[in-house]
Amino acid sequence: MIQILQKFLYCGTIKAGYNYLSKENTIGYIPFKLDSIDTENYYALNVVGDSMTPLFDNGDTIIFHKQTTFENGENCIVLVDDGEYVIQKVYKTNTGIELKSVNPYYPPRIFTEREMNDLPIQVIGVVEKLIRNLKKTKSKNKKS
Repeated sequence: MIQILQKFLYCGTIKAGYNYLSKENTIGYIPFKLDSIDTENYYALNVVGDSMTPLFDNGDTIIFHKQTTFENGENCIVLVDDGEYVIQKVYKTNTGIELKSVNPYYPPRIFTEREMNDLPIQVIGVVEKLIRNLKKTKSKNKKS
C-alpha cells in the first residue's frame, strides 16, 4: 500500500454527547499519512463531549472518510436532526438504525426507517484515524 502525506481539510467540531450543535467550517489543514489514494474524501474534526470516552476523548482529532456505507459497529459520523452531527458506533437493525455511545452514561438512540427519512438520519462517514494529545496543556492562570 502506498503511504501518502496528505493535508486534510480541518472542518471544525463533532460532538460526542448530546445537546451540542456541531460546527462545520474550514479551520485549516493538517498533514497526516494515509494508506489510500482517495485523498479528496478525508476530513478532520475535533471531538467535543464525552459520549465516546474512553475511545474518543474531548479534544481528540479524528480523521474520517466521507461515505454512506458502513459495517455494523463502526465509528461513524452521523447527521441527526437537521444539522446535528455526532460520532457514534452504528448498527443496522431489521427496522432501522441504532446509534451507541461507548460511555454507558448515554443510552442508545434507535431510529426506524421512517424516522431516518423524516428527520433525516444519515451516515456521513467512517472514522479511520485518531490524533490525541497525550500532554495536557496548562491553563495560563496556573503557576508552574
